[in-house]
Amino acid sequence: MLRFLVFIATAILSVVFIVYNVSNFLVSTNSVKRRLKRDIRELRKMINIYIDGLIPLTLEEIQLLSANPISKIKRRSRYSTASGYLSTIYREPLFAYGLRKYHKTGRTIMLVQSERSEYKYLFNKGHTQLYKDDQLVGHITMDDKLMNTQPSEMARIDVGNSGRYATIYSDDQDLAHLNVRSIEGVEVSERAFSAFHNFDNKDSETLIYLSLYHLLFKPNLNL
Repeated sequence: MLRFLVFIATAILSVVFIVYNVSNFLVSTNSVKRRLKRDIRELRKMINIYIDGLIPLTLEEIQLLSANPISKIKRRSRYSTASGYLSTIYREPLFAYGLRKYHKTGRTIMLVQSERSEYKYLFNKGHTQLYKDDQLVGHITMDDKLMNTQPSEMARIDVGNSGRYATIYSDDQDLAHLNVRSIEGVEVSERAFSAFHNFDNKDSETLIYLSLYHLLFKPNLNL
């Protein structure tokens, strides 16, 4: 009889333990989702002032992309925000963006709006999820590889040894060279890109994904 009661008690405790942990997980997951939705709503409000001035995005405009985003940064006790826009070298706004980083967890959300599309970058636990118009594209690793949902490599940024530019590769084809800062932190060029190779319209989205990551998102991970 005693063994039976011990068995029943153990079984009940096991069920309670499982239910408790599953409940905690679901509550935690729902809480994260609610915070993410709230953050996205607030970022949309933050960038509204820039959206009306955005010009249509074309291959020519991408090639004229500036390396210097216009940014306004605010630091608070729990999180920091950055907002502004990225333009051509002729100061024609192409992308409006808002970003929030939580100091305690490092979790970072960036919302970018072009004249026709919306991009979201969500950094958490070592990699960055990427969405276009609410559709998951894939994720970007800490070593700057864009992976699709399979996952397999779609494209990557390779800084190499030059110290002056980073190469964007897609299917091992050299698409473009992104200018980078010198060791002293000085811009090599006002232009985001110094050269294009084997580049056409089908590659434009890949260039946009990695350019926004390189120029806006990654620098602000240190907020």
